[in-house]
Amino acid sequence: MSRLRSILTALAYLLLAGPLLAQAPGRTQASDSLSLARQYTQWFYQGEMDSLVEHWADMTPPSPAELHKRRDFLEVKAGTEVEVIEEKFVKRKGQTQYWRTARFSGHQEPILIRWVLDPQGWLAGMGMSPLSAAPEIDAPGRPAVR
Repeated sequence: MSRLRSILTALAYLLLAGPLLAQAPGRTQASDSLSLARQYTQWFYQGEMDSLVEHWADMTPPSPAELHKRRDFLEVKAGTEVEVIEEKFVKRKGQTQYWRTARFSGHQEPILIRWVLDPQGWLAGMGMSPLSAAPEIDAPGRPAVR
């Protein structure tokens, strides 16, 4: 009888959890989704800052105007992206980050675009710098020091 009760309890949980998960679209995406990280980058380059803000995990994301300023700064200092050199996921301060290294039309040194992602793949921060100024990443297999 207890086995039947366990099965029924598990079934009830699954039936109740399904609608709850469906109420949070996009929250089930993995943080290592390369296509999602690429989409964030394209939205940034194309000025679709409202889309970025809608995918920000934090309750206080940057404003679209702040993101436009960052993109405008990038365009003034480096130009536009002309070639992707490398894309990878790293851990920095215990968080997953997508790192996109690219050549830009107006800058000799490659530029690093960084998106910080939460465990569901939502944005939790961003950064950009010349590749030579890339921040340190967590050592493989070692816990991050915050």
